[in-house]
Amino acid sequence: MPFRDKEEYAKYQRDYRWKRMNEGLCYLCGHPKGESKSKWMCTDCLKKVNQRSQEWTKRIKKEVITAYGGKCVCCGETSLGFLTIDHINNDGSIHRRKMGRRDWGGKILYQWLRKQNYPTGFQVMCFNCNLGRSINKGVCPHKEMQYEF
Repeated sequence: MPFRDKEEYAKYQRDYRWKRMNEGLCYLCGHPKGESKSKWMCTDCLKKVNQRSQEWTKRIKKEVITAYGGKCVCCGETSLGFLTIDHINNDGSIHRRKMGRRDWGGKILYQWLRKQNYPTGFQVMCFNCNLGRSINKGVCPHKEMQYEF
C-alpha cells in the first residue's frame, strides 16, 4: 500500500495498532496477548522490548560515564554498575525543578546530557560517594575520613 508521506504512513500504523489492541491482540506482532501483564503486548514482545530498553540504557550510560571521565572522582571506582552522574554544585533538585521533572534521573538525564553535548557542572561518582556527599553537606566521607581504633 503506497503512502504519500511519513505522516500518512504513521497514521496508518497508529490506526492498525489500535485495531489490534481493541481486538485483544498484541499491537506489535498481532498474536493473542494471552497471560501477558501488558495491556498492549504479548509476553514474547514484552520481553524483547524490555531487553532492548535495558541494552539501550546500558549503552547510553556507558557513553555518558565515559564522556565524563569513566571513574569516580573521589574513590576511583570504574565498575559501570556502581557509577552515576553527580551535579558538582549539589544543585540536582534545583536542576530537576527547572527542567519540570521529578523523575529526572537515570536514562532521562543521560539522554539530556548527550543532547546537550556533555555540559560542564556534572561529574562521575560511585553511588556510595554520591550518597555520602549528599548527606555530609557536600563532602564525601572519603575526603574527611579518619580512622579511630
